[in-house]
Amino acid sequence: MSKQGKRDFRPNIHFTPEKNWNNDPNGLIYIDGIWHLYYQHNPNDVVWGPMHWGHAVSKDLIHWEHLPVALYPDEIGTMYSGSMAYDENNTSGFAKYGEKPMVAVYTAHNMETGLEQQCIAYSLDQGKHFEKYYGNPVIENPGTPDFRDPRVFWNDKKDCWSLVLASGDHAEFYASQDLKNWKKTGEFGVGVNKVELNLDHFYLRVLGQNLLKHFRFVMERNADVAYFSFFFQFKCGLVCMALFKMRIVSGTLCMHQIEIKIVYTAALQL
Repeated sequence: MSKQGKRDFRPNIHFTPEKNWNNDPNGLIYIDGIWHLYYQHNPNDVVWGPMHWGHAVSKDLIHWEHLPVALYPDEIGTMYSGSMAYDENNTSGFAKYGEKPMVAVYTAHNMETGLEQQCIAYSLDQGKHFEKYYGNPVIENPGTPDFRDPRVFWNDKKDCWSLVLASGDHAEFYASQDLKNWKKTGEFGVGVNKVELNLDHFYLRVLGQNLLKHFRFVMERNADVAYFSFFFQFKCGLVCMALFKMRIVSGTLCMHQIEIKIVYTAALQL
């Protein structure tokens, strides 16, 4: 980024690191009045390279305080994307001295072999420093390329931690009681297409109650990108999806809704 003379090309609102490369946001979480932003970061160069997790905090999502790198590459791999869990009830057993653990769930990517596995690290000082779990990886690669980007959340319907990640041509679901031991509980999209990256979820209120969870999956097909959005209802397992695609037309991004209907039903055991 050029800063010749008095010029400064940084955006006024959007986050930028102090220097060098950044891409995907990871581990976005709000705790005790503070927004934590972790992100893919190469602290040593202005181009993509061995990934670390950068870290910044904010009280208003506009003004950011830069903090030291939170996660560094290790013998398992570089620090690819993931998410953050706030383990208020100490299900992991990591808590000490009354401090509740923040647990990062991330993909370790081996730069030589391409092997991707899911690992965890915990912090007892509000996310500033992390200790890698000695039992990593907590989810080993089953022999699948592009096995990455775990999104973890507390599933209050099942009283367990749930996790969704990209696994080659589909998404997979896992469950755990302690963030350390995970069991595969389901999958979605096998044979449909290639699952892209960074799956997410959020609650929706339906008829005045939190009846449904909503997941957004990003699927890639040739030059087009299709967005699969589906709802699953915990009691009956009905899954409804709306399919969209994003296409670049004459240099302009256009989104076309191509169908909305019930296209898949399953009892997803998250």
